[in-house]
Amino acid sequence: MIVIREAISGDIRTISRIHVDVWRSTYPGIIPDKALANLSYEKREKAWHHVFADAPNASGFAYLAEDDSGQLVGFADGGRERTGSLDTQGS
Repeated sequence: MIVIREAISGDIRTISRIHVDVWRSTYPGIIPDKALANLSYEKREKAWHHVFADAPNASGFAYLAEDDSGQLVGFADGGRERTGSLDTQGS
């Protein structure tokens, strides 16, 4: 069974590891190898700390998937369109 729950700041290290590992396993041949090699857990952690620090003022979200043993196995995050360039009224 998989449980979906809202992410908390204590999950940042694990989210960062999942984030980097998934990119490295998913995007070879799509994203240049050099870019994938330059990904790091530390850089992703810093970026996720900024996301969580901005959370009270942002309209974003992050959710985690946990397996039966409580291990985090995936995440999803998103938020509102920020550029204002999309037609959200549906023409």
